[in-house]
Amino acid sequence: MPYRGKLSKACQRCRERRLKCDLHPVSCSSCIRAKVICTGYRDTQKLRIRNETNDIRKKALALVNTSLPTLLPDVQHFPLSLNFQAREAFFCFHVTEASKTWDFLVKFYHPIDAPEHLTQSIDAVSLAFLSHQRNSQAALASAREKYGSALRMTTRALEPPENAAKYTTILSTLLLDMFEKITNLKHRHSDSWMSHVSGALALVNLQGLDHYQGNDVLRVLGRLSTNLLISCIGGERPVPEQLVALRKYVVMKTNASDSKSKLTELMIDYGILRTDIRKGCLSVAECMDKTLELDAKLQALSVNMPRRWRYKTAASEGDSERVFCRRVDIYGGRHITQTWNVLRLVRITLNASVARYCLKLQSPVNSFRPSIDVANENINLLVHEICASVPQYLGCFGAGKSDVLDIKVNGCLGGTKHSHSPSQTLDCYTTIFPMYVAAYSQHPNHPIRSWCIEQLRYMSSHFGIRNAVFVAQILEQNMKVDPWAVYAGLGSYAFVA
Repeated sequence: MPYRGKLSKACQRCRERRLKCDLHPVSCSSCIRAKVICTGYRDTQKLRIRNETNDIRKKALALVNTSLPTLLPDVQHFPLSLNFQAREAFFCFHVTEASKTWDFLVKFYHPIDAPEHLTQSIDAVSLAFLSHQRNSQAALASAREKYGSALRMTTRALEPPENAAKYTTILSTLLLDMFEKITNLKHRHSDSWMSHVSGALALVNLQGLDHYQGNDVLRVLGRLSTNLLISCIGGERPVPEQLVALRKYVVMKTNASDSKSKLTELMIDYGILRTDIRKGCLSVAECMDKTLELDAKLQALSVNMPRRWRYKTAASEGDSERVFCRRVDIYGGRHITQTWNVLRLVRITLNASVARYCLKLQSPVNSFRPSIDVANENINLLVHEICASVPQYLGCFGAGKSDVLDIKVNGCLGGTKHSHSPSQTLDCYTTIFPMYVAAYSQHPNHPIRSWCIEQLRYMSSHFGIRNAVFVAQILEQNMKVDPWAVYAGLGSYAFVA
C-alpha cells in the first residue's frame, strides 16, 4: 500500500505554513500570536485510511489501454475554514479567473508572502465578498472583525515614513476601500465612501509620483485612479486635481492609448462637469453647451473605435424572451462590451440633461424642439444598443453556458440544468447597471422597460444574482432612484470595474 506519510493533527493554519502546532485547547499558540481564529485540530482516528493499491494499478493500466474503465476512489472531505473559503472565492473572482482586475495580488495569495497589514486587509475584503455572495451573516461578522484589525495594523504601518511610501501600504488602503464599497451599499454620501481612497491618494502625493516605478506599482496606481474617479462620480464629490495629475502620470508611464483609457479621460471631464453643475456656477445655457460638447466627444470616440473593439450586429432567428426586437450584438469580450455600455449610459444621461435644459430655455421666440428631438433620438438609439448587448451574456446556449455536460431531463439531452462559472456570472452582472439606465430613461409602460425588468428577474432566478431582482423592483415600483445611487447599491467597482 502506498505510504502517504504520518497524518498531522495540526490546525489548518499551521499545516499551511508548516508550523509546529502545540495543540493547546481552544486555540493553538501560533494562532493566538497571529490574532486569528484557530480552525481546530484534526482527529486522525476518524480519517479514513484505505488500501489504494488496486486503484493505482487500474490507473496505470488505463494509461496503456484507454478502453479500461478507471474507477475514482471515494474521497473524504474535511470542512474548510471560513477564512480559507473567503480567500479562495475572492482570488477566484478578482485575481485569477473572473474579473482579474486585481491580478497583481496573486503574489500575495499565501499570507506568509505579504506584510501582516496587507494579509489582514485581504482577509477582511475576502470575507466581506463571501458574505455578499452567500448572504452569510457569519462571514460579515468575521469580516468586520478583520477590518478593525486591518485598520489598526495599516495605521501602525504608516508611522515609519519609509513604510508609508511602500505600494503594499497603498494596496492595503485600496482593499479597505473595497470593503467599504461592499458593506456600505446605501451610504455613498458618508465619509467612509471616500476616506480610504482619498487616503491612498494622499500617500502617493506625500512621496511624489516619480517615486513609484515598475509594472505592478503602476497598475496599483491605475487601480487607484479608476476607483477614485468612480467614487467621486458615484458619491457626487468633486474630482481632485491630484487625480488628474495621477492619471496623466499612469498613462505616460504605461503608454496607455486604448479606447478604455480614452473613455476614462472623458469620464474625468464628466465628473468635473457634474461638479460644476451641482455647484450652480454655470447658467442653463452654459450647462447645455458644455453637455453637448462632452456628448460630441463621446460620440466621436464611438465612431473612431478600432476594428478589434467593434461589434457585429445580427438578427435572431425567431422570437426569444432574451432578445429585444430580434437584434443581437456580438462583442469580442466582456471588457469591450462594458466599455461600450459605459459610454452609452453616460451619453444617455447627458442627452436627458440636454432635453431638460432645452425645456427650461424654451420660449415663444426661441424654439428648442429640434434639439429636444435630436436628444430623444440619441437616447432611443443608445438604449436599443444596450439592449442588443445583453443576449450574448444571458443566452445559455452561447457565452453564458458553462463548459459542462448537459444533464438529461426526462431522458433527453439539452435540459436546463447546468452551471455557470464565476466569469460567466460576472458577464451578466456587468449588464445590470446599463439595463437600469436604459429602462430608467423610458416611461413606466414602455416595452423596453418591461423587457429590462424581465431580463433582470431572469438573471436573478437563473444565474443566482440577488442584486438583479432588487434593481427590477426599483423599476417596477417606479421609484425614480438616481442611476449612480443604484450603481453604489450594486457594490460600485467592488464587483464590476
